[in-house]
Amino acid sequence: MKTRTKKQKGVISLETAILMPVVLGCILMFFDISRLHLQYGLLENAMRHTLRELLADDWRRNPITSGRIKNIIEKRSFGMLDSVTVQLKQFDSLETLLQTEEDEADADNIYRPRDPVYRVSATLTTSIKFSPLGFFEPKVIKKTSTIIISEDSLAN
Repeated sequence: MKTRTKKQKGVISLETAILMPVVLGCILMFFDISRLHLQYGLLENAMRHTLRELLADDWRRNPITSGRIKNIIEKRSFGMLDSVTVQLKQFDSLETLLQTEEDEADADNIYRPRDPVYRVSATLTTSIKFSPLGFFEPKVIKKTSTIIISEDSLAN
């Protein structure tokens, strides 16, 4: 049953040696992209939880700070986010945040709180680590998630 000739010896091992790095690179790229997607999902989930927790809290006794928000995000992300920076910006009202004019035609139909409004932006900074693309050309990848919080929803 052996029909191999001397010229065909070692062909399979040569083909394996050529294809194995390509297959391994594709597998590593799949895991790297899955890790990035997991981090994006964790950031979004942590931001939603932060919004719920801040809305339920009394801001007069426990004021909002970027450090407090970062701690909540890190706690809710189970330590799996690479690097998160939080920017907190306070506006006098929702009109200031939206930069609207008083003479808009539909301004009467829209309720806009007059209390301070906060814009919270969390930026995740990560990179591709495991795939061959990360070895040869490391590239920083950033994703920003933003929530807007108004004290007016806490009135009463």
